[in-house]
Amino acid sequence: MFPNPHNVFIHDTPSKTLFNVAERYLSHGCVRVQFPMKLAILLLAGQDGGRWNESRIKTVIETNEQTRVELKKPIPVHIAYLTAWADTDGTVHFRKDSYKRDGTLKKAIEQVAQAR
Repeated sequence: MFPNPHNVFIHDTPSKTLFNVAERYLSHGCVRVQFPMKLAILLLAGQDGGRWNESRIKTVIETNEQTRVELKKPIPVHIAYLTAWADTDGTVHFRKDSYKRDGTLKKAIEQVAQAR
C-alpha cells in the first residue's frame, strides 16, 4: 500500500513500450514500474523468514486474487516533481514543466517574498 490523498499508485503497466520513451508523462499520475518482479522481491526480502521469493510471488500472481502483505518494516516513499535542480558539483539541470506546476510555485514564492 502506498497511502496518499491523491489516488496515486505504484504499479506495472501493460504498455511496456512507454519505458522506451524519453518523456513519459503519459499516465494519470500513477508511478509505472518497469520491473515489478524485481521491486516485489526487493520489498518482500526478509518477510516471513525469507519465504517471499520469485517463485512464491509468481504463484500468488497466478491466483489472480488481490493479496496484501504488510511489510514488517515500512519503506517510506517520497515523490518529488522537479523541473530544476543542482548537482553537488554545481551543475544545474532544467526539465520541461509537463504538469504545469512551476507557475503556482512561482506565485507562492512571490507571495512569501512580498510578505517579508
